[in-house]
Amino acid sequence: IETVPNVQVPTWLPNVVAALPEATQDVVDADVSIVADTITLSGIAPTEERKAEIAETVKQAAGADVNVVNNLEVAPEPQLRVSVADGVAMIEGNLPAEMAEQVANAVDQAPETTSVTNEIQAAANVQVPTWLPQMLETLPQLTSEVENADISIDSSSITLEGVVTSEDEKTQIANTVTEAVGTDVSVVNNLTVVPEAVAETPVATT
Repeated sequence: IETVPNVQVPTWLPNVVAALPEATQDVVDADVSIVADTITLSGIAPTEERKAEIAETVKQAAGADVNVVNNLEVAPEPQLRVSVADGVAMIEGNLPAEMAEQVANAVDQAPETTSVTNEIQAAANVQVPTWLPQMLETLPQLTSEVENADISIDSSSITLEGVVTSEDEKTQIANTVTEAVGTDVSVVNNLTVVPEAVAETPVATT
């Protein structure tokens, strides 16, 4: 900021300055430009809802006579898919590079996994759910217990697909995921139950 004498400071400026730290706390690369009676907001907001909330907070602080230009972008929604068949794992989606590596390591810990193909696209601005690390801790168990496991994850839901041998196992696996990520995350249990074949005892003939 350059100090310039005799500049007429807008009466609303202190209110805006006071509101900005909290309003933009979750904005990546936040930038606020003020020229005359126009405030321009730039950066990356986590969601569309937060984008609108931030602009409204600044507008309320500045007053109705001030123009607020909302140039905030919205972070892309995280997407992750983990599929395992015959020990071969494929992971796809968009996550920060560090998190993509954690996913690959988690899948590789399953005893049945023989190889992991990592097709995740590195995306630095993706808003990673706070519960995702806890979900990753369950992956070795899931990919071991579920045949042809196929797990899809986004910002608010987890979808489970694959084959298990009983209804109890199906329910238990979904409960394990819910306990890990919390009840605010939707767990869609599309697991298919296929009972194990029971070997028939041959009948003795005389």
